[in-house]
Amino acid sequence: MLEMYPELSSVKEQQQTKEERIGVIKLSLSKSYDPRKREDFCGVEHNLKRDTPEQVIESINYLGKAIGNCQRDILFYSALQGKLLSRLKEVCGKHFSHILKNSIDLSRAYALFLMKFSVLTEKYPKLLQCELPINFFYKNFKFVENICESNTEWHGAV
Repeated sequence: MLEMYPELSSVKEQQQTKEERIGVIKLSLSKSYDPRKREDFCGVEHNLKRDTPEQVIESINYLGKAIGNCQRDILFYSALQGKLLSRLKEVCGKHFSHILKNSIDLSRAYALFLMKFSVLTEKYPKLLQCELPINFFYKNFKFVENICESNTEWHGAV
């Protein structure tokens, strides 16, 4: 097969090993962690200055902080959503699947992820201070869970 399609051999070489992927995920988590509390950036457009190059640079950096804060908000709200879904599952029991399918605008897989994410963030609340998109946690959930369990830096309260 490789004789007919030699480009397939380079694809295999480009794939990361499990250890490399864990290293990248661990680095992403630690670099994105920002212990500052969530801030209110409402009306951010009024604080942007454009008169000098220095002000433009300052405004760009300010927007970067606002974007990071939005990521933390998304993580926080996603964890709350997961907690509410778990509560609904407790209350509704066997009817939960029907309610999820007909009344909630989430896929079953994503709703189950949110429930697991909520439990994970209760155990490791520092995750809520990361400036990573929720999709990062969705794609790498098992790896993030293993990293948190094995590294004491993620243990403890915020």
